[in-house]
Amino acid sequence: MAELLGSYGKHALIVLGLASAALFASALIYTVDALRRQRRFGALAITLFATALALTPPGLWLLGVLASVVVVVQGTCYFFFSARTLLRRRARPLALPTEALPSVTVLVAARDEAAVISDTLWSLDALDYPRERLEIVVIDDGSSDETYALAAAVRQRAHHRISIRGHASSGGKARRLNEATADATGDFLLFLDADHQVEPDLVRAMVAPLVAEPGLACVQVASSARNADENMLTKLLEMEYLFRCYALYSGKRVAMFVGSGGMVRREALERVGGFHTEMLTEDVEMSYRLYRGGYRVAYDDALCTHDLAASNFKSFFHQRLRWMRGLWQAMALHRRETEPEVPLAEVRAHYVQFCLDGFGGLCLCVLMMSFALGALGWGTFPATAVITYMLVSCGLSFSLGCVRGGQPGKLLYLPLVPVYILAHTIPMSWALLDSFLLDKPLTWVKTERAVAPSAEVPVAGGRA
Repeated sequence: MAELLGSYGKHALIVLGLASAALFASALIYTVDALRRQRRFGALAITLFATALALTPPGLWLLGVLASVVVVVQGTCYFFFSARTLLRRRARPLALPTEALPSVTVLVAARDEAAVISDTLWSLDALDYPRERLEIVVIDDGSSDETYALAAAVRQRAHHRISIRGHASSGGKARRLNEATADATGDFLLFLDADHQVEPDLVRAMVAPLVAEPGLACVQVASSARNADENMLTKLLEMEYLFRCYALYSGKRVAMFVGSGGMVRREALERVGGFHTEMLTEDVEMSYRLYRGGYRVAYDDALCTHDLAASNFKSFFHQRLRWMRGLWQAMALHRRETEPEVPLAEVRAHYVQFCLDGFGGLCLCVLMMSFALGALGWGTFPATAVITYMLVSCGLSFSLGCVRGGQPGKLLYLPLVPVYILAHTIPMSWALLDSFLLDKPLTWVKTERAVAPSAEVPVAGGRA
């Protein structure tokens, strides 16, 4: 099996394995320092003892076996979901005639988004939807920059109706969305982050299945990174979008509303109580309650919004740290509060489909570290076959995503798949430590947009 990797592949895995070892060493130093500061000396002693035990030959073997089981399960899931995606037809309800189109409210949550808000609103103003049945609401959650003024400038020249809900201080995204939902006029609500731009036909296409299926509460669409060529990190995140949005999510039985690019039936949202204001990921948590309320969430990768991927590692780290801790927070809440009439299989499906990705990447890094140590003469767990299996499954899924996402040229990024897995494992490791060992408080950190405002001058109905 080792011959399949080739000389260059083996050397690359050694480098990635040593980088993984550096990651785990950094995580250990972080943990030791945090426990020392918390004066939790018992937990500190157990952590050091467990680490020393894991570095013994029996410990390395046990760690390798456990990691291999997770990696094989995850790789098999990728094969399974990709196969289902490949077999799935992109069937779409017939477009509704103009006279049958329902009222829609687009809610754009914004806080200090002066760099992107104008372009986003001009994108929304180009929507092909009757003016009298579409309202666009900008929620300015206590911005300290020119977000409100720039949104107001677009409002004066826009074709569609734009209103701005200004707040002197930040009340939190979930709370502001609940307030805006209560005053919205639309029967259906499209939620967008301030950096997400849309295609003109997006709203028409999203309302059709919601009107056709009363039990459907939400339609979530795919995302693409419109700044993918900015640097290596944005290229890696574009790979993730293609991998997840176009290969995996379509093959999963349970879909989730992920906050932006999702249209929700207002009646269903109100029935389940709106957004939970204490959640880091209020969108995913609300998805649980939609399922518990007897509704369904659909995923449509034939539609897409265009956002700005995190372009520096600090923003990426804090964004993914929040996402992961928020996912676990929501799943822990609903595992405790599951009602008898809700099938336990649904809760388990949420857990497996949305949580195992990170653990699979973490365990793959463990095996790559083991591979590197073995190549350097440190007898350890033989991980080559399992690593190859996982990389093949990821590579095939990514290839499907490139083709299905209409970007076959991105197949050239295929050798970067293990680099992305390593990068993703860094916030994953910190999220595990903060949530389950260090018991650090849950905090919301805004994702910074490293982009300059558009210099184009807006005119009536669009941009010059």
